[in-house]
Amino acid sequence: MKTWEEYITEDIYGEHGEVYTKVDVACPYCGEPLYKRTDTILAIYPPQYQYKCKECGWSGYARK
Repeated sequence: MKTWEEYITEDIYGEHGEVYTKVDVACPYCGEPLYKRTDTILAIYPPQYQYKCKECGWSGYARK
């Protein structure tokens, strides 16, 4: 279980106020950790989230 301090410092805010959470997945191009955008979900079936690499700028979408 996470501590309170870990939980409240988990989210990373983007340039325009979007909220990202670090996930345990490596970027397919540079190998750095990916961040999942948690303030927006694509309204398709099944719903999808945006993932982004802060290092190289890669982004993609997935159901998880």
